[in-house]
Amino acid sequence: MFSRNLIPTQNKFKLYPFNSKKTPIQEIYDNYENEKAKEFKSDIPYHIDKEYIPTDPEEFYKDFGYLEHPRTRQPIEKLTPYQLKIWNSKAKTTIVVKPQKTGVTTSCLLQDFQTAITDGKGRDILIIAQTLGHAIEHIHTLKRMIVNSSKYRKYLITTSKEMYFKEEKTKLGAVYIKNPDNPFRPSRIIATPFSAHGVWSWKNVYRIHMSDTASTETIDDRSVYEAAGTRFASTEGYWLIESPPNGTSNYYFELYEKYKFNTDPSVNVITVDIEEAINQKVISREFIESEKRRLGHIWFKYYGSSFLETEGNLFSIASIEQAVEKGKLYDPTVFRETSEKYMAVDIGFESSKFAIVVAEWDRANTCLRVLHSEELQSPLFEEAINHILALRKQFGNVVNIAIDATNRQEFCTALKIKVRDFPFRWNQVKEKIQDCKLRNMDIEKRMIVVPIIFNTESKLVMSQHTQQLLDNSKRLVAISPRHDKLITSLKGAVFDDQGKLDKEASPNDDSLEAFMMLCQFIKIRQ
Repeated sequence: MFSRNLIPTQNKFKLYPFNSKKTPIQEIYDNYENEKAKEFKSDIPYHIDKEYIPTDPEEFYKDFGYLEHPRTRQPIEKLTPYQLKIWNSKAKTTIVVKPQKTGVTTSCLLQDFQTAITDGKGRDILIIAQTLGHAIEHIHTLKRMIVNSSKYRKYLITTSKEMYFKEEKTKLGAVYIKNPDNPFRPSRIIATPFSAHGVWSWKNVYRIHMSDTASTETIDDRSVYEAAGTRFASTEGYWLIESPPNGTSNYYFELYEKYKFNTDPSVNVITVDIEEAINQKVISREFIESEKRRLGHIWFKYYGSSFLETEGNLFSIASIEQAVEKGKLYDPTVFRETSEKYMAVDIGFESSKFAIVVAEWDRANTCLRVLHSEELQSPLFEEAINHILALRKQFGNVVNIAIDATNRQEFCTALKIKVRDFPFRWNQVKEKIQDCKLRNMDIEKRMIVVPIIFNTESKLVMSQHTQQLLDNSKRLVAISPRHDKLITSLKGAVFDDQGKLDKEASPNDDSLEAFMMLCQFIKIRQ
């Protein structure tokens, strides 16, 4: 029944029956394939059993292992409500407007890893930051978290022996994650710079995590966001953008403005306030207060969560709103003639406005109430002098008048003569100012009309002092809603790093400078 047909297989011979379903050639081919499969398998020695991986963020965090608080060095037993809210977002695109140091990026990196071993197995996750260096630092943070997890560190591919290709291992700018479903197709978490051409290179993208990208120096940032959006064409993946606000001249702001009311179910906008982080003990109030003192007018660049509070905007919207609410309790036309009043004048005769602010200082209740604010368009020299004198008489007991004398010493001199504030000659006024500085005396106690010379130092001091009055916990300032131009100037003020007001970017800047000059007369003991 059988014929002894000798078929060579790997230098050996084997007997085959005539009725074998496989031809000798097929058998040779199959043996060859089996040998190659064994050889290939030897290059991938890892085996990882399928196991239960929680999808719920709280459960996954406990399963992963607690992270360590960088300040207290104690285990963080629970994620904050805002971290869970971000993680639980089911929208295709989630936009998070947040301050720095709130733990948002860290928890989102943990979510990136969870995605890589669950829904995103075998696909790519891009970590896009303002620079490649920042993106690599996020990758480093994630690697350290994974290594410290007793259950999940086994998912890291750390040597080329675990994969067929030598380059397929965790390295500086990428994390390679084992895929139990297909060892030949690992998941990848890749550091990527904020650039259109950098984003275009990736085709198997399931999730994009953009972090702090509003602070990029890229001019054409719209093209980067548009390029990122095209990466989901084949995977229909998810997009997370988390960043502090950084002005209104970027595409991040445009996205926020378009979707901020959450009327589109595919986009979820979440705002995190610094107070939430303080209440959850992620960051201490003492640290935030010290940062306010250290950073001054650029504090909101790092810890703000409102696009009105942008880079260079010193004044807190919340503090301004509190001042307006307190102002609603008073009628600015009602005041005591004997109470202390102060006036400030920002001079403008040509291109800029002539701004005047008058306020009452209620010492008993420690409250600065704005009584009058206005902007005049190109008044004549004598008209401006007479208008100031009329306001002085109307309000009564105007203790001091601050005058912008940077380029208009003659106006200051003329007003001094009118109110009989001697000496009035400019060289003598400068000598008295210098004498007050040497004696560490308040200039306003030696004269009625106080000239203010604007320079980098004086503007920084004035802006910071105004901020301190507005932010004081005792709510010292009251501004009636009637003074709408002054309120707008405070909310929209933009400063540079030296404390100089950007007049082109700031609305009603003349009223703002007049108000800041007036605030210098109010001294509060800290």
